[in-house]
Amino acid sequence: MDEFESLVEKFFPYGKWRKGQKRLAKLVYDGVKEGKTVLVNYPTGTGKTIAILSGILPLALEEGLKIFYAVRTRSQLHPPLRELSRIKAKLDLRVSVLVNKQILCLLDSMKKLSYKEFIKYCSYLSTTGGCPYAVKMYPGPKQLPPLSLTKLKEYAREHKLCPYVLASLLVRDSSVIVGTYSYLFDPKVRNAFFADTGLAPREMVLVVDEAHNLPGSLVSMFSRELRIEWVRSARLEAMQIYEGERLGELVDGLQMLENFMKTLRKRFGDEKVKIEPSTIIEVSPPLSLLESAVSYVESYYFSKKVPARSYLELVYEFLSSLKMGDPRYVVESIGGEKIVNTCVSPAREVSPFFARIYGGVFMSGTLPPKRLLEFYTGIPEERIRVINMPNPFAGNVKLIGLRGISSRYVNRSEKLYQRIAEIIDELFSIQSEGILLAVFPSYNFLRNMRLKIKSTPLFMERETTTLGQVRRFIEAYPRCVIIVNAWGKVIEGVEFKLNGKNIIKTIVVGGLPVPEPSPSRDRLTELLSVFLRSPDEGWAYTYLVPAAMKVAQAIGRGVRSKEDRVFVVVLDERVKDDPVYRFLERLGYKPKFVKDPKQVLIEYLKNFQLSG
Repeated sequence: MDEFESLVEKFFPYGKWRKGQKRLAKLVYDGVKEGKTVLVNYPTGTGKTIAILSGILPLALEEGLKIFYAVRTRSQLHPPLRELSRIKAKLDLRVSVLVNKQILCLLDSMKKLSYKEFIKYCSYLSTTGGCPYAVKMYPGPKQLPPLSLTKLKEYAREHKLCPYVLASLLVRDSSVIVGTYSYLFDPKVRNAFFADTGLAPREMVLVVDEAHNLPGSLVSMFSRELRIEWVRSARLEAMQIYEGERLGELVDGLQMLENFMKTLRKRFGDEKVKIEPSTIIEVSPPLSLLESAVSYVESYYFSKKVPARSYLELVYEFLSSLKMGDPRYVVESIGGEKIVNTCVSPAREVSPFFARIYGGVFMSGTLPPKRLLEFYTGIPEERIRVINMPNPFAGNVKLIGLRGISSRYVNRSEKLYQRIAEIIDELFSIQSEGILLAVFPSYNFLRNMRLKIKSTPLFMERETTTLGQVRRFIEAYPRCVIIVNAWGKVIEGVEFKLNGKNIIKTIVVGGLPVPEPSPSRDRLTELLSVFLRSPDEGWAYTYLVPAAMKVAQAIGRGVRSKEDRVFVVVLDERVKDDPVYRFLERLGYKPKFVKDPKQVLIEYLKNFQLSG
């Protein structure tokens, strides 16, 4: 046993390493030690989480560093915490959990506020004695027991302490912190986090889980939206509360903005339309007037001790986010119901943070290409190291591509929908058990398919679908068809399991899930074309690479362990083109192409007949 093996064995909580785990741990250890951000592409079910933790924990303890394990949502906290609990059973390791400060708050009256309003009220109540949990004396971190998120809130309630302050205390004495993206990537939250904990980025190793979500999360974090109902509510709020001399000007300005949004809705319907920031400013109240009104309304709510959401502040926040002449931002109307100021390229906002951390690991089963991550994060190429691990489950997937069919916008028709539906119905008719998962490019496409597919029982994802609804349907109908949007939440958030076993048997990708064109996509293409020094590559990275990632993500739903086998058919001939084919090939998936839908059924029966 060499020196590295003896190091990681202390942290690895299982009796036996899986194939590839020890190599991954060593590669991550070496990369992070050199200050690199290591990109790890390895599918779910390979044990990459524990391998990566086992690889970087020795380094963190050697160098006096802290590991921040970042996840996108609270539901994604559980897998790393589960692995860390196994390590803790083996040796003394302090782990703390951080989520949004508002989520930790024990005051029910604070739950409905926006996060920005919550922070203001939290500060106000803490300084004026209005919060029963805002006490000055806290136990030292070493006096506190290890606390899960639930136990942390229970302990805080029992001892009349603020859960967030307790969590911050635990962080100072922890080797590993598990928290959501916002703690490190939202500048205001990040600055508060480092101020409250006394930590610094240079003493941190960052692990980003499900890193395929990182670009979209960063874009969302630095974008702002304005909904027409917020403008209407802001006008009513001003009329009811504001008593300044310029009330009439404020109300008229808000009415003008609301009318402008109504006009957009009448003129363009659901179409996404680019708007110049100056046009919105012209039909809105002056920012200085809005700022004054927000301050007045805020003082009014404070005086009444009634935490309330200020719609005037939401309008002010959006208008103040508008940037004249900044090519990284695009303002677009979406159906007239809302206007979005999209941060197409957030690298300038986050690159200073990435430059200061000790090192990092980005991991996913469908990681974006290195150049795309460079574009979104601003991490320079020389600080990135790519680890290409062979996909151990690639042989469990039979991937078929059908020629002579395409879901391009110009090709979408009743005939296309009928053709796809017939293939789904025939495949499901010979599938004796389990789920047939059909994935489509958009909700509109999904609704058209619902009218054509005859198979039952069938569940269709809607914009309002909850993950719980999907799970209950699967429990009630273990053999069923589930049709989802490639860009929806079901494909990302649901484990299609019964009794611990994945029950997806067939996956139909009904059309390459290319993102829909929009003004922000057009701008992204322009910026990527400059970054990649190629207009063709800029277009491909805007549209085809995200589509390829969604196809790979759909495949990954069917193979969660070495026991799973799945038949996948992509009903779009563009899967044979670069960069889609190249992306799938990099993950170990090599499509076989057929010309006739009947050959799809033959391949299914030959390779994956379930009764055999």
